[in-house]
Amino acid sequence: MRVPMSVLKLVVRVPVLLVSGVLALMVLVVLPPALGLLGFVGGGAALGVLAAGGLEGPAVRLLTRTRKATEGERAVLAPVLAAVGGTGMPEVTLYVRRAPRAATPPAMVIGKSSLVVTPWLIEATYRGWITREEAAAVVLHAAGRHRAGRHRVELAVLAASTPWRAVSAVARGVGRPFAWFPFMRFAWSLRGFVAAVAVVQSAVEGRAVYGAIAGVFVALTYLVPAAGRARDRRLEVEADHLVVIRGLGEVLAGLLRRSAVPVRLERLQRLENRLPARPVPVLQLAAFSPN
Repeated sequence: MRVPMSVLKLVVRVPVLLVSGVLALMVLVVLPPALGLLGFVGGGAALGVLAAGGLEGPAVRLLTRTRKATEGERAVLAPVLAAVGGTGMPEVTLYVRRAPRAATPPAMVIGKSSLVVTPWLIEATYRGWITREEAAAVVLHAAGRHRAGRHRVELAVLAASTPWRAVSAVARGVGRPFAWFPFMRFAWSLRGFVAAVAVVQSAVEGRAVYGAIAGVFVALTYLVPAAGRARDRRLEVEADHLVVIRGLGEVLAGLLRRSAVPVRLERLQRLENRLPARPVPVLQLAAFSPN
């Protein structure tokens, strides 16, 4: 049974937004009443403006920790963007990440007209570590993921989930020194069994509501990551087909082979057009030039 993309997006987003809302309210209630009310009204207004498509530039720079590309950086990527030929956006503003992590994708399209790239993509293109066609395939793949995801209020959702992402970053930093303990991973793998025992015990003791809440929370730790992986795989397939349609599939496959990132054999075959192609809507690509 194929789960609709809209359902996968809801499963991934709704728990994160609910937790972020609770965390934000916890902070607002401890503030003085005037500041709490101002923060609530101001935050709601800002989310409304972002959902309507306003303040995209400042929001992209703040939420993705980027800066506007310099003239030299835009000059390096100008031939690449010309080779791409467009992503459906009339004009693109180019941003460069300030401190990308190892798992950060080289290129990402966000909002209505923003292209975020890593310094590596610019340097690799300039120094000839990758060809312009390979850089164009990377950018085109990012545009395909964005269009396949049908993001409508992307920046508003990203801003609303900031509390959750902040808490997650702190938790990862605190838990990283203990992650190598075998017992920690073993205990985490048994969370489903522990939750089932807690639910049964709570029901026997007459506290079924609390047990159900704990059970739902633990179930989400399985469901949300699984939905996220399924969504990412589907977006990857759609983006790969767009790259193949534009004639850059083998180019991207060659770049992936040279990279240190493990790539599934099925994906390489898909990019090289060795698997039966399924119909996908051809994107109407407009002029693509950096601003």
